[in-house]
Amino acid sequence: MSKSIRINRLRIIGLSLVLLTYICLTCSADAHGPGSPDACIKPNADPVTLSGKLIKRNYKVANNKIEKVYVLRLNDKICTNGDEIGGPYNGVKEVQVVITDSSNERLSVYQNRRINITGTIFHQISAHHHTQVLLEVTSRNGKNPPISFSQVRHSLKDKTPADDKSNNKL
Repeated sequence: MSKSIRINRLRIIGLSLVLLTYICLTCSADAHGPGSPDACIKPNADPVTLSGKLIKRNYKVANNKIEKVYVLRLNDKICTNGDEIGGPYNGVKEVQVVITDSSNERLSVYQNRRINITGTIFHQISAHHHTQVLLEVTSRNGKNPPISFSQVRHSLKDKTPADDKSNNKL
């Protein structure tokens, strides 16, 4: 084997080691960043507050019936840890909002508005769940209302009917 071939092999090995070292350092630096299990939301655990724009969507279900659901288009992507149902999910941009009491019809007040919603995250388990990740909203006996208008307004379109009342809550 000639000397030039050995030198080329050593260069390739050296460059491979540098690349491998860079990859290892990058992965360990991101170990607790976004998308890591420590930074993601645990399903069926403590309530979380998510912010975004509430939109209404129509989905076809069995027998060509239309199911109307509310979806929160998130301000920031989230991730969830896996559980026995599904996941983990990374880069989640939208969550279906599930109301467990009679306040579902009152969501129309918040439609096309930027809001904060507090509830429990869970994963899609039925044909009536139209996003991989859902947010179950409960009123918790009237304490700490689960839905409120965001304090941040991004445009005049986001203004609420009760714009001067910062405590407008469901």
